[in-house]
Amino acid sequence: MRAFVSFVLTLALLGWGQTALATPIIFDNGSPNLETAVGSETFGSQVAENFSLVTGSTTVTGINWWGAYGNAATPPPTDDFTVAFFNDAAGQPEPTPFLGFHLGDVGRTATGDSLSGFPQFEIFAYSASISPTAFLQGVTYWVSVLNDTTADPDDDWFWATSSFFGTHAFRQGVGIPWSPTVPDLAFNLTGEAAPVPEPSTVLLIGTALLAVRVRRYRASRRTY
Repeated sequence: MRAFVSFVLTLALLGWGQTALATPIIFDNGSPNLETAVGSETFGSQVAENFSLVTGSTTVTGINWWGAYGNAATPPPTDDFTVAFFNDAAGQPEPTPFLGFHLGDVGRTATGDSLSGFPQFEIFAYSASISPTAFLQGVTYWVSVLNDTTADPDDDWFWATSSFFGTHAFRQGVGIPWSPTVPDLAFNLTGEAAPVPEPSTVLLIGTALLAVRVRRYRASRRTY
C-alpha cells in the first residue's frame, strides 16, 4: 500500500500544472466590437486603459491589441508603436508613465473585419513581447498604446474599442492630465500564470489521500 501511495503521489506531482499555456492571457479587456475606434498617436490625442491582475498572474510578458487607420484609410508601410504603463491617480493615469517600451514596427495582421458601416476602415491585429514586468496583485494600473504615423500625412492610428459599457482615459498630448471617457479599448495582456492542475491530476491526488486514510483506519483496528 505504501508503495502504491508513493507512486500515485509521484504521478500527481509530475502532472501538476501541465495545462499552463506557453503564453497565457492573464488579463482580457475584450476583442473589437467593430463599433468605433479612438485616436492614439505619439504626437496628438492619446488614450489609456486600466487593468488589474490577480494572484499568481502578475508578471506581464506581452500585449495584444487591435486598431484601424483613418482618415484616408491607407495604412502606412510600417508602424512605430510605443507601449507605456502608468500608476493610477484617483481613477486616472498619472501624467508620466513609470515604464515604457518603444516597440517600433511589430507587424500587423488583417482580421478581415472593419468598423460597422465603414468598410474602408479595416481592423488590424497587433502583438508584441515585452521584458517580463511584475505588477502588484489587485492594484489598478493603466496602459497606453501609441503609434507615430507622422510619416503618413493622410492617416492617423485609432485603437479599436471592445465595449460601450466601460471607460478609458484620454488626453491631447504628452504630460497633459488625463480625463475619463467611454468606451473600453480592445486589448489583452499575456504573461506568467499560476499553474492549474488537470482534472486527472486532482483525481490522482484524491485517490492517494483516500488510500492513506484507508490504510490508517485498518491499522487502528488491528489487534495483536
